[in-house]
Amino acid sequence: MKLFAISLRTRLMLWNMITLSILLGGLGVIMRITAASSILASIDRQLMMQSHPMMPGPPMMSGPPPGPPPGSPPGSPPGSPFQTTPNTGAGEPPPRSGFMGRGTMMGGGGMRFRAGSGARFHPQMYDQQGQPMGPFPAEKPWDTAGLAQAEKGAAVFSTIQIDGEPVRVLSKPIYLRDGSMAVIQDAYSLSDVKRAEGGMDRALLALIPIGLLTAGFGGALLTNRVLNPVRRLTYSAGKIGIQDLSERLPVTGDDEFATLSRTFNDMLSRLQQAFNRQEQVLSEQRRFTADASHELKTPLTVVQGNAGLLLSQGGMPIEQRRAIEDIHEAAGNMSQLVQDLLILARSDEGRLGQERIVLSVQELLSRSVSAARRKEGAKVQIEIPEASLSAHGNERELVRLFSNILDNAFRHTPSDGSIRVIAFRTGRALHFEVQDSGSGIAPEHLPHLGERFYRVDASRARQQGGTGLGLAICRSIVQAHGGSIRYASKLGEGTTVTVELPIASQQNET
Repeated sequence: MKLFAISLRTRLMLWNMITLSILLGGLGVIMRITAASSILASIDRQLMMQSHPMMPGPPMMSGPPPGPPPGSPPGSPPGSPFQTTPNTGAGEPPPRSGFMGRGTMMGGGGMRFRAGSGARFHPQMYDQQGQPMGPFPAEKPWDTAGLAQAEKGAAVFSTIQIDGEPVRVLSKPIYLRDGSMAVIQDAYSLSDVKRAEGGMDRALLALIPIGLLTAGFGGALLTNRVLNPVRRLTYSAGKIGIQDLSERLPVTGDDEFATLSRTFNDMLSRLQQAFNRQEQVLSEQRRFTADASHELKTPLTVVQGNAGLLLSQGGMPIEQRRAIEDIHEAAGNMSQLVQDLLILARSDEGRLGQERIVLSVQELLSRSVSAARRKEGAKVQIEIPEASLSAHGNERELVRLFSNILDNAFRHTPSDGSIRVIAFRTGRALHFEVQDSGSGIAPEHLPHLGERFYRVDASRARQQGGTGLGLAICRSIVQAHGGSIRYASKLGEGTTVTVELPIASQQNET
């Protein structure tokens, strides 16, 4: 069992927000990975460009090493294989490459490459034994594993930590003029890159809630727009009742909702035809029942009257008298059935509950007890706390109501049993209870009491002249008077029938 129900509108909004959140999250991850990969590829290209030899140095000469070339800075050792090349532009700063300062350096073997000029990481060059060859021989290799792989002839990129700072390192083999191989290592700090990536992450995390709120608002508007046809269909369908199937659902546009409306309208047309046909058949049946009952009423009265006249005469043989008694009893039962059918026909036509008058409850119940077919020995007790209590309704119909209830009570109560009839006022209604000490009714039969031709014990009902219409007539009369009827029973203990009717107008005013 569901603890709560979620409307279609809410489910559509939730699915829209969930789908958009997954989409935004996926796009954010893809953008983050793509941007980081692009930046790292750009850094790798920059490192690769910086590691290229710039131009050949002076040719190798035999003999003693020459002194410092003209224009060398003071303090340069004679014959140094690496010497700083002065700037050629007057007053210009040293050339820069990438995000880090780079000057122009000349390596051994007469080759030049970019070297540090005030930068934190300077290019390093090592021989095949891993010994430094560059202008900064005191520095150790940044990436020993990359150096070992580069010595095998392959350029290697790696990301390492130097003093807690992420650094991108290139280890690349080069060949000198003398035919020997060396390895250049260049490095680039990734601190700025990591800060940029962190800023991108924060921006994405800040945009996701904004996107979800926008999606929720837009989803609500879109859902309302989509469900508006459903609301119109629901409102129109709610106005269609079983009494009037001529209403039709509105058809707007040519979308799925329009197709649904047309399908429902076709179904309503078929239902209207079926209900009209059914109503016609029922009307014919009711008319036949009423007409047949009227036609049977007169001959049955004649039969019953003549049988009674014959029974009043003496000197008749016993067999003949018993036959006439059977005719008289059968005619009486058939006359009762005809009366019941006439009342139900009037109920179907809505003609019950008319011609109401104010009735004394004491007199009403007394007449009902007299009209019921009493069983000898059974005691009836009428209890009315208020002697002036009165009811408002059709006298003949209310007498028939309580006489039918009492007739059932007498039928199922033993001769030594008792029946109590209680009447009192509860608020704006009259409350009647008919309690018997009879055999009771099984629980499975209680919901069906009041249905036409329903019998709790069919064989016993037929033996005692029951037709299964008594309680159906009671229900029709109570409903016509705006009241209610209920049944409570236990096997072996008896049955209680409760009837509630509106109170008389003058009592209501007091």
